[in-house]
Amino acid sequence: MIIIADSGSTKTEWAIRGETGKWARVTTAGLNPRVTSDAQFRSVLEDVKCELPTWDGRLEVFFYGAGCGTEAMQARVRGLLAEVFAGAEGIVVEGDLLGACRAVSEGKRCVVGILGTGSNACLFDGVRIVRQVPSTGYILGDEGSGNHIGRRLLKDFLTGRMPAEVSGEMKTTKEEAMGRIYGGEFPNRYMATFAPVAYRHRETDYGRRLLREVFEAFWREMVCPIADGGEVRLVGSVAAAFEREIRAAAPEGFCIERVVKSPIDCLIEK
Repeated sequence: MIIIADSGSTKTEWAIRGETGKWARVTTAGLNPRVTSDAQFRSVLEDVKCELPTWDGRLEVFFYGAGCGTEAMQARVRGLLAEVFAGAEGIVVEGDLLGACRAVSEGKRCVVGILGTGSNACLFDGVRIVRQVPSTGYILGDEGSGNHIGRRLLKDFLTGRMPAEVSGEMKTTKEEAMGRIYGGEFPNRYMATFAPVAYRHRETDYGRRLLREVFEAFWREMVCPIADGGEVRLVGSVAAAFEREIRAAAPEGFCIERVVKSPIDCLIEK
């Protein structure tokens, strides 16, 4: 049996192949070890385990996750996987960025970027990541992400700088928003839930300006420091939803060749 997981901050997509050779799919909450406790991690893994068919042979687990880019985080996640999937003979844990590279690069040298709840980018040589800007997380970084879009919207909403027709769709109050951002669980996920508001207003002057600034920041902060130009491949829900705006904000010399909403679809083909 083979289990492949692609985990972001909001959701984890699991593909499970049993003895029949067919892939089953399961979606759970996101599992980012930087913001998810061990107890929360185990709970989700137990839910996935309940979906597994009985197996007698070899079990291999490949986990590509946000927050899993360091050896320390990889070791922690491997331990949790080994604890829940007892008897697994092979457990591989890598960062979601390497998973994205393997999913969409087709073995070519290119820039690969993730734009979902969070964001990241790297220069991939066809085999390994050779250059990237260190991730600074959802407070200091995540340029171009759903979190970034939501953060911009919330700031305009809370400071009264948002057009009335947009603020009417925010469905929150100042008290609730401030409480969720500074005192609630997973504030990055919370802020990202407002990104669809920007999508619905992408044709307005306000929406166009906000999205232009957000995606210019993605190119400026994450891509330009690692490459002077060339082929770019993107994955993630925000990349798929705002492909037009991301292309329009791209600096001269960069060419987006491929945009994939869900890397798991490509990983199961490998």
